[in-house]
Amino acid sequence: MLFWMSGTLSVLGAGALWVIVPAGPRHRDMRFDIAGALGLAVGLTGLLLAVSKGSDWGWAAAPTLVCAVGGLLVLVVWGATNGAHVVRSSIYVSASVVRCC
Repeated sequence: MLFWMSGTLSVLGAGALWVIVPAGPRHRDMRFDIAGALGLAVGLTGLLLAVSKGSDWGWAAAPTLVCAVGGLLVLVVWGATNGAHVVRSSIYVSASVVRCC
């Protein structure tokens, strides 16, 4: 229940932000990458669902494997085909991020 409530509030907050806050002068000509955002959301949801429910479902159970492999597949396809990334792929290999982990 908590997941659905926080998800609903996040969607409502993002919608309100889109409608209420005007674009700055540097961002007036930019468009929001809906396909990229959906690809990132679906891929991360699959991976996080597999990790969070894997102990309940069983790590070798079909739902866990489908969520994990499906999430990874979506993220790989998303990263390979999407030209206007929501998150730059180069950030994952930057020295500051690697040192942090």
